[in-house]
Amino acid sequence: MKFGTALSFVCVGISLLLVTKMRKGKIALGHIGLPILGLIIIMFLSVNTTSVIIGTNLSLTMLFEDSPISTINTISPSRPSLGALVNFTIIVIALMLMLTDFARWRKLVRGIGITVGMIGGIALAGYAFNLHFLYWDFENVSNAMALHTGILFLIAGISLILIGNDKNNPVITGSHQIKTRLISLFLTISIIPIIFLGIITYILIRDFEVIRPFGYGFAIISIIATITAGFFVYVITMQIVRPITNLRDTALAITNGNFDVKAETSTVDEIGQLSKTFNGMIDSIKMATALQLETEKLKQVDKDKEEFAAMVSHELKTPLIPISGYAELFLDGSLGNITEIQREKMQVMYENSIRLTTLIQDILDARKIELKRLNLDIQVESIKEIAKRCIDIFRPIAESKGIRLVDETQDIAIKCDPDRILQVLNNVVSNAMKFVPAQDGTISINSRNDKDEVMISIKDNGIGIPKSKQDDLFKKFYQVDKSLTRKSGGTGLGLAISRGIIEAHGGKIWVESEENQGAAVHFTIQKGNGK
Repeated sequence: MKFGTALSFVCVGISLLLVTKMRKGKIALGHIGLPILGLIIIMFLSVNTTSVIIGTNLSLTMLFEDSPISTINTISPSRPSLGALVNFTIIVIALMLMLTDFARWRKLVRGIGITVGMIGGIALAGYAFNLHFLYWDFENVSNAMALHTGILFLIAGISLILIGNDKNNPVITGSHQIKTRLISLFLTISIIPIIFLGIITYILIRDFEVIRPFGYGFAIISIIATITAGFFVYVITMQIVRPITNLRDTALAITNGNFDVKAETSTVDEIGQLSKTFNGMIDSIKMATALQLETEKLKQVDKDKEEFAAMVSHELKTPLIPISGYAELFLDGSLGNITEIQREKMQVMYENSIRLTTLIQDILDARKIELKRLNLDIQVESIKEIAKRCIDIFRPIAESKGIRLVDETQDIAIKCDPDRILQVLNNVVSNAMKFVPAQDGTISINSRNDKDEVMISIKDNGIGIPKSKQDDLFKKFYQVDKSLTRKSGGTGLGLAISRGIIEAHGGKIWVESEENQGAAVHFTIQKGNGK
């Protein structure tokens, strides 16, 4: 076996060992060693083939000869085995494919293993049946493949087949590829040419005169070695540059507003991981953009609903105003005398028109509070004045039911929208009147100074509120006792609106109650300057 062929088989064996290590997760050495070993094999094949083409013996075997180099170089070299050239070339291709992306090229690696094994097996069959052409013995074209060479190729082919067939234990390329590729790039550029030039220098030192008749041969071999090294450098460089370029192009497309692009994730190195992360970011941006569009649509829907509600409320309230107004004129006798039956019917019409007007206003207020668009006309007003107005409103109804209304407030100035605070008091007192006993009910309004705030409390001696229902008391449309509400009316919006009004003032509202022991609703309002 020639020295170059033997050393090539050593490189193949070491490469397969490194592949085995990579299958166990030890990837760094494989990324550095496989390109170098493959390059060495290709260089040996190039030197051997070129020496045949130019008719000179420049094989590395001369390093171990004792005869003068000038004598050795006059010997015409034998032609290399065609089968060996093909096998070594495709073995190097298989090693590079495993290095780049084993999962993608696994079947091709297996096919190369089959090819290598078949070429070696055919040579062995030629020896077994004494058929020269089967072991690649073609006159003036290819020397016969040695028996031991065929055996080694058969072993190498079987090894590649086993590697390509193993799905459960693939070659791990890992996340260190960029670093190791750069190391391979450096070694390819520096170490291999240095070794080659060192060999040529050694030959020249032994017999300087040999360079004269074979100068062109050395030049051609140097060019081939440079081209081979340059090819490896190009391949390794493109493996690094191409995914980065693709990632850049993807980023530019996104900058231009194209969110349908995706970065290539064919590699499994750091750039491949970055590409996957980048694609995830694109998906997140698309989701955020879609969510933003949906949010804008919902905002427009809310705006349309608000405008529709305002329009409907205006159209509903407009006819209710003259209806309630004329009914009131009939009831107070301004439009002449009416019979008792007419008065009774007119009273029903008047009360229901007022109730419908209040209901429409409550719905509008609840919607404004939900959208945080409740307008407040902040003034400094005495809580006692507001409480007096509330009691004056409910006094006729309370007296008719035998319910006592008590004003225990102090003349304390608060900073508020007086009409809205009156609305809160009305809602709470109206709610309390439904649950206090007739002829013996009491509802009181009192106030108390508390640093920079004033706490207002509305207390009653009604049936109280169970603890289990107190947390839901200020929710929209919630009613503690629906049977009582159906008898006395109500939508369940009063306390929810009251909470929205108080929170819009920067205060808080809560309830304290024991079942069958009455209830107390408290809220706080900022103290004003003045009274």
